[in-house]
Amino acid sequence: MIKILCNLIIPGLGSLLMKKPVTGLVQLLMFLVAALLTLSVFLTFLGLLLWAIDLIWALTVSISWWRGRNRAQPPKKKLPVRQCDCENNGCMTAISHRWDLYNAVTRYKCVSCDEEVDIIPLHQVGYILTVGLLFVAMVSYFYIWNPQNPSIWVYVLVVVLGLFQAAMTFAQLAPHFLYPISGREVDSPEARSNSKGVVATFLYGMALPPLLMTLLFGVALLLGYVHDFYFPKS
Repeated sequence: MIKILCNLIIPGLGSLLMKKPVTGLVQLLMFLVAALLTLSVFLTFLGLLLWAIDLIWALTVSISWWRGRNRAQPPKKKLPVRQCDCENNGCMTAISHRWDLYNAVTRYKCVSCDEEVDIIPLHQVGYILTVGLLFVAMVSYFYIWNPQNPSIWVYVLVVVLGLFQAAMTFAQLAPHFLYPISGREVDSPEARSNSKGVVATFLYGMALPPLLMTLLFGVALLLGYVHDFYFPKS
């Protein structure tokens, strides 16, 4: 959903998040050209037309991605082997990959007891945590710090939102500790590199929303600068 919203705001940004680099870069380039043309006085209509074409293209990519998100597919790359909590301490290997409403979900299966578990990547857990904290902070600012006499129900709402975010984050992190990455078997050197830097991966996910916000504000600032200095009002 976040990727689709990104494509609605800046066509191409969501496509990059969907791991479509060529399509995303072309759409971003079209968006910048359309913005510059729209800011000009004589080519505004052409800029709006180019922006509409770019937006429709980005939405088409988003719809195609959305329809295929729930299809369980074999993992496209080798993933680390995890250790099962069964009596045999069997190894769990990735058997499928799909998208739910917000996250990429990898299903692991134990080769000994056939137990299956769904695991969300750590960077996406960190991403959702930061978004939830920002939302709770925004609600707190507008309904607690800004008003003079907030109602007790506002405090209850903030506490409930905080507890919900904490419970969801714990539920998403728990499988990573219950089924840790096994040091005995690794499918490939690429998977071996993925088994390292767990904390760094989680922190990267937490830092991603502020980076996206900075990018959006940076694009807005750039367009405003171009508009004021290269297309001044007559």
